[in-house]
Amino acid sequence: MKTKAVLSLVVGLLAGASFLPGCATQAERARSTARSSATDFQRSLEGLPSRIENTLTSLNQVTAGNNTNRAASFREFSQALQFQQDAATRLGRQADAAQANSQEFFRQYIAQAMASRDPAARQNAMDSLAGRQDAVNSALRFLNDGRNQYREFAGTLRDLQNDLRVDLSQASIDRLTPRVQAAIRQGTDLRNYIDRLDEQLNAVLNIAQ
Repeated sequence: MKTKAVLSLVVGLLAGASFLPGCATQAERARSTARSSATDFQRSLEGLPSRIENTLTSLNQVTAGNNTNRAASFREFSQALQFQQDAATRLGRQADAAQANSQEFFRQYIAQAMASRDPAARQNAMDSLAGRQDAVNSALRFLNDGRNQYREFAGTLRDLQNDLRVDLSQASIDRLTPRVQAAIRQGTDLRNYIDRLDEQLNAVLNIAQ
């Protein structure tokens, strides 16, 4: 998730509470497109916890003491990790689309606000945007922290994958057990965090209706 992209998305969506009469069509259309992008982003975000769970389940299987075919389990773990990374990459692409669409909405919103000959109407429109800054900042904090958490979690999994690729013996598994347990804790915390982030996105979309 790219911070700049999501900033534009959140700001753009939060700007759409109202439009000036007579010149709203383009801005409304742009808002609809931005909301659609946000919904796609949220839908993919909601699918990420299940990918994380699948990865951790397969990692547990690799390191299980009674596993008689660790090589096969390692391949399943690697595949699950790749699926998880692919899902995260899709989130990034959707953030890029959201950036372009929300920037267009924001441009339309400012243009139609400034087109008014009434200074009070122009000021009210800009105050409406500025008054939502707290919600923007809150969502951004969640997004930034979530991105950092995912980066650390993915790095932990890649390191474990590299070590397991070299040595799947029981002795190696025993040495890696503390790191496996740490990865499981990271994944659990991240899934919980994604749930909270999803709530933030719901709030943003509700405001933008």
